[in-house]
Amino acid sequence: MTNDGKETIQVRIDRCRVRRSKHVVLRNVHFDFTEGDRLTVLGASGAGKSTLMNAILGYLDPFTWEIDGEVLWGGVDLLKLNPVEWEQFRGRDFRVLFQEPARMVHPMFKVDRQIMDAFRIVMPDTPEEELERRIDDIRRDLRISRSDETMGSFPSEVSGGQLQRIALAISLGPMARFYFADEPANALDAEITWELVKVLRDKLDSGDLKALWLITHDINVSISAGCTKVLFLDDTFTGHTMPMEKFMKDPGFDYGRHWLNTQMRIYESYRSQELATDIDLEDASTLMQVQDFSYRYPIKGIIYRRGKPVISDVSFALKRGEFVGLAGNSGAGKTTIGRCLGHIQHDFDGDIVYDSATVSRGKHVPTSVQYMMQDASRSFDPNQKIWENLRQCADGRRLDWNLVEKEVRMMMERLGLSDELLHRFPHELSGGQRQRVAFIRSIMGPTELFIADEPFVNLDPIIQLEMSRLLREKREGEKPMSGVLVSHNFGLLAPLCDRIVVLSGGRQIESAETQQLISAPQQDETKRLIRAAIKLGQIALAEDAEARFHGFDEE
Repeated sequence: MTNDGKETIQVRIDRCRVRRSKHVVLRNVHFDFTEGDRLTVLGASGAGKSTLMNAILGYLDPFTWEIDGEVLWGGVDLLKLNPVEWEQFRGRDFRVLFQEPARMVHPMFKVDRQIMDAFRIVMPDTPEEELERRIDDIRRDLRISRSDETMGSFPSEVSGGQLQRIALAISLGPMARFYFADEPANALDAEITWELVKVLRDKLDSGDLKALWLITHDINVSISAGCTKVLFLDDTFTGHTMPMEKFMKDPGFDYGRHWLNTQMRIYESYRSQELATDIDLEDASTLMQVQDFSYRYPIKGIIYRRGKPVISDVSFALKRGEFVGLAGNSGAGKTTIGRCLGHIQHDFDGDIVYDSATVSRGKHVPTSVQYMMQDASRSFDPNQKIWENLRQCADGRRLDWNLVEKEVRMMMERLGLSDELLHRFPHELSGGQRQRVAFIRSIMGPTELFIADEPFVNLDPIIQLEMSRLLREKREGEKPMSGVLVSHNFGLLAPLCDRIVVLSGGRQIESAETQQLISAPQQDETKRLIRAAIKLGQIALAEDAEARFHGFDEE
């Protein structure tokens, strides 16, 4: 107990390592987390941010992980609790949002029922009318309409951004003392991310939440959410704790300074042209043409039927060496278009013409076209080690593994991955490590067209910038690589993409060169998204870079 009577979580973790390989994940982490704290956990990808949260909350398998140290809640050491004892802490005392939204939902139940169940379990004595009111409030705040068809759907039938909002409603809606959120905005567009940070601040100010533990790779989200304390985990698995104000002025250690400077550069590179290429697109031939694309999801039943269009009238062209971005609000259809371009989904209307050949059902695109999924963990065979996954991909593309392996190891070194990771299984990697391996696998060898769905999620700014440089080098190679990048983040699309196509509600509302779109958007939806991106610091239009790090705006 503290002097003012508050219960305190005091974390003393000296070592956290995988027992099988004795691999060190965390060391020298020591700090207090009390009621009233608004803590953000920052740091290198794979440094152990999610592992630390899972260790505190008792989610690590004791037969796999060895944890030394103490996690104290008052006089109780949480590391020594058994699963039954944990039940009294989880729910009202601790609420958690995992990095993968799919872990927050049951695949066999519809999402509207799961949101209601989350409230009933945590608040069993609350009248039904009050529960309905609170559920309506969180749905409104997160733009989840009660009349939305997705509310009567199963988790597998909604987009990644919609599933993220549903997971937020389940975890953030009911009252709690301590809220742990792991990358809560990585699948959300800028407008909904801005609404989310307002909800977090309102709940903290009103007392619905007593303390916030926010894991993110984007310090702009931390600042907008009102975080006042930083726990930074560096590339040596060491923790550094300090006030946010001090961290922004000078973290006090080299890796932190490098991380913060890169965070500023990654969004400023749009104006500085750091990632610009010398490719002349005027005379470049067309690599891919999308004409009158539309998509209808099948209606469930014994007889196969197709429902009403969820995506309509999307058309754009891609020249050789050109990069095009697909942006828009959550659930706009970006992922579905990307999957059809990569021939993962086939039942679409309209034409996708690749290198003068029309892609149709049953006809595979060339192996030089590579698709990177939004959820990297789903793209690996869980029974194969990483090097086996990479080798199998190379064999499928008929690439000489001896030559490709050299490039793979070079890219791994540049992206901060050790060769030792090649001998692990996918579940033994962090989310950011799996994301980097999936990226390497997609662009290794001669890749003519790279289609990527949210390639930068779960990654710190240092890795994001290095990935952007690798893409630029691939564009400038002997056989220039073209790309279609799907992202909610205009700040990551702008430095890389020559043009951006904006989608809303399954329709193409705007398409223009990047500079023209960012500086003079024509449609209201685009204006709202860019305005929110500016508020979050994802786009710096002002000459003074410090203008990105602004205070909270109620507008």
